[in-house]
Amino acid sequence: MTVPDQINRRQLFVKLGLLFNGVVGVLLGIPIGRFLLSPVVRGRQGRYESWLSLGPLDQYPAGQTRLATYRNPVATPSDGETANVA
Repeated sequence: MTVPDQINRRQLFVKLGLLFNGVVGVLLGIPIGRFLLSPVVRGRQGRYESWLSLGPLDQYPAGQTRLATYRNPVATPSDGETANVA
C-alpha cells in the first residue's frame, strides 16, 4: 500500500505558520536593518561630531563667563528657533 500525496491539516497549518512568520520577520527586518545601516548610508556622523567655531579666542578671556550662541549642526529647517543653542 502506498501513502497518498495529500497534505493533511496539521502539515497545512505548519506550512502556513512558517510562511506567516517569514513574512512578519521580513517586514520587521526592513526597518531594523535600515536603522542599523543609516549611519553608513547617510554619512551624518561627520556633522554631528565636528567642532564648532564660536569666534576668536580673544572674545573669551580667562576667568570670565561669556554667552555664546550657535546653530545646532544637525538641525533641519523645520526646527526653527529651537535649533539655536546657547
